[in-house]
Amino acid sequence: MSVYNLTMKEDSTMKNRMIALVLVILMLSALTACGKPEPAPAPTEAPAAEAPVEEPAATEEPAATEEPVATEAPAPSNAEEAAAANANAIPEGSGVVEKKSALKGFSIKFDSDKYTAFENSGGGIDVFAAENDGVPCVYVNLFSKDMAGGDAQSYLKQLASGVEETLGKNLETKPGEPKKVDLGERDVYYIYYTYKDAELDGVVASAIWAENLADGSVASFNSLALQEETADVDGILNLAVQSFQLAQ
Repeated sequence: MSVYNLTMKEDSTMKNRMIALVLVILMLSALTACGKPEPAPAPTEAPAAEAPVEEPAATEEPAATEEPVATEAPAPSNAEEAAAANANAIPEGSGVVEKKSALKGFSIKFDSDKYTAFENSGGGIDVFAAENDGVPCVYVNLFSKDMAGGDAQSYLKQLASGVEETLGKNLETKPGEPKKVDLGERDVYYIYYTYKDAELDGVVASAIWAENLADGSVASFNSLALQEETADVDGILNLAVQSFQLAQ
């Protein structure tokens, strides 16, 4: 069974809430494809004296425009900002508590004054910013090397392939290839994509981070939010990545 299929089974709630996304994968400004700028026209020269005037050539019919397709775009700038934020100290406050996965043997921290967290049936930890256990949310999980397909990069590539196949025409920004996150000695990568969600009546942004751990396993951090509502998931994701620990 692939990582993609395993991930799909982790949270039935999100599968019901989002039409296209049957992954439990898993920040985040709107991304659109930008065409290359037209080159500046070369300066024109004055016509030679007494040059004969030629009949203008017949113009061709303009080619029919094609319907725009999902384009691969660079990750948003706030992904780098989120990475930088992970280097900061865990925010002080009575609301920051630890949440453990009894099944998978890892823990993260989250702000219990603002959000709710549960261990799901697959051993992952789900953190919700909404009262109805829906978007916006962050999912954290741990996979063995075999389940992840070898490493964090392979894991993300499998998810990216599943995203493109599942979302089809609803996909607005393609995940593209995994990109490295600069977190010092930690070996972390991410993909980012956006898609239209009819039920939520908006565009959903998703960022998926994956880390290669020393024991060969892969930690996964997945966020989902409407593009205009990413502040909560950015904060949840940052703290989860920063505070992630395996059981001693």
